[in-house]
Amino acid sequence: MVYDNRWVRLGLVDVEAPNGERWEYHVVHLARIAIALIASASLSRAFMYAAMGLLPPAKRDGLSFQAGIPAWHDIAIACALAVGVLLIALPAGVILPVLLCGAAAALLLAGLVKRQIGGQTGDALGAIQQVSELACLIALSVFLPV
Repeated sequence: MVYDNRWVRLGLVDVEAPNGERWEYHVVHLARIAIALIASASLSRAFMYAAMGLLPPAKRDGLSFQAGIPAWHDIAIACALAVGVLLIALPAGVILPVLLCGAAAALLLAGLVKRQIGGQTGDALGAIQQVSELACLIALSVFLPV
């Protein structure tokens, strides 16, 4: 074992091919909660990207306007990748609650942003990401078995 703590263990594995060549590979073992944190982080960023496509820019001189609106197929790819991470990282009974809680938080805040300032800014997108990640983490704390 190269490194070991309660969150992550790092080891080395010696692999030998049939022709006699040998390699060493690092193997990372993450605790279940660390994997869940990665899953919620990826999902919240996909929600932020979707909000960037749903909401028009609030100002014409901000960085968000300069970044442009992403294409829908790019948003679909980001969401599919995030759901793929959920499918790999979380037990089946936890995926839907996490997905719904994060989506509800992102949609509610996106609606508030649209009503209050007329569209998205970089700060608003960051807030959507943070709030949706927090909602995902709350759902994980309720539904993820210990």
